[in-house]
Amino acid sequence: MKVGCRVAVVGCGTIGLLAVQWAQVCGAGEVFAFDTDRKKLDIAKETGARDVFSVEDEGYLSRFHELTESSGVDIVIESSGHPAGIASAMLLAAKGGAVVLRVFLMATSLSPA
Repeated sequence: MKVGCRVAVVGCGTIGLLAVQWAQVCGAGEVFAFDTDRKKLDIAKETGARDVFSVEDEGYLSRFHELTESSGVDIVIESSGHPAGIASAMLLAAKGGAVVLRVFLMATSLSPA
């Protein structure tokens, strides 16, 4: 990870919250966190996420792309293991960005469409 890069973390369980903190320690310019649980999102905000998004809110992707001027992020860390989380992770990455998948819990299609 390069200093100043943008990072998104999908899934704010223990691993995801550690990823938010890791990104901060490594010098990320901006960290964005995504989850369904508002309490976890509050913790992500407290531990260094610039902005947090509930994936249950309509328009969360539009709001994210507004903040990033539609460029996405350099690194997406997908830690939910959920097929919808994996699909959204690919929509958050910038062209040429990296998507890091922590785990696959079940067989799934990786098409973001």
